[in-house]
Amino acid sequence: MDMKKDTLLQRGVVRVVISGPLRLILGKEIIIDYNDGITIHDIVNQLSKLYNEKTGRGHNKFSDLLNQLIIYINGNRWDKKTYLKIDRDTRIDIIHIINGG
Repeated sequence: MDMKKDTLLQRGVVRVVISGPLRLILGKEIIIDYNDGITIHDIVNQLSKLYNEKTGRGHNKFSDLLNQLIIYINGNRWDKKTYLKIDRDTRIDIIHIINGG
């Protein structure tokens, strides 16, 4: 997977909305600021850090949880199996994360 193809925007803000049981831990909404481009994996890593800070659990626990996440970017589903190509000019207004629990 070429990380360059996965870059969302060069600079800006991504709003992440979370539904399901994970919302109790991470909260309803997370705003992520960035300057040098961002990938879906960067966003997941940010969520992982936040999850670990709030729960005191290690990265492996979030990795296990990640398998249960359903991620929508601008209404398009993204997960590990279906790779959604996003070019650098794509405007990402919202990422919606649903945790089945």
